[in-house]
Amino acid sequence: MIRLFALICGITTMTGINSKFDTEKAIKNFSKICGQDLKEIPDWQTIQDVIETLNYDEIDSIRREMFKALIRSKMFDKYRYNGYIQILVDATGLSTHDYNLNGNCITKTFKDGKTKYYKYILEAKAVFGNVVISIDSEYYW
Repeated sequence: MIRLFALICGITTMTGINSKFDTEKAIKNFSKICGQDLKEIPDWQTIQDVIETLNYDEIDSIRREMFKALIRSKMFDKYRYNGYIQILVDATGLSTHDYNLNGNCITKTFKDGKTKYYKYILEAKAVFGNVVISIDSEYYW
């Protein structure tokens, strides 16, 4: 939950969680939201360790269920275009490396002979006014 709230609040780094959320007020608010009596915010490394154990299929399933719940709630109906939800397809580079990360990167060799290795993702996103929600992702790992 802490990592999701960090993303919603525009905190894009794991260490940013500790620097922004490690306050008495934030801990009190997270305690209420989570229904637990928190004494501190989990360390960024603890959060990262938990994220690394998650199954991508489970995450995708949760994302799809959350999107369905939003559609059923009709809270974004006023943003439909001629009654339809606007869908965008977006291909985005995730990372660039000087080495082939796991043997299946997309490569580009430059005139100087240097090769760069790239990781990409293809995403389908729903657009509701100025809110864009990821529906599904296809990773090129």
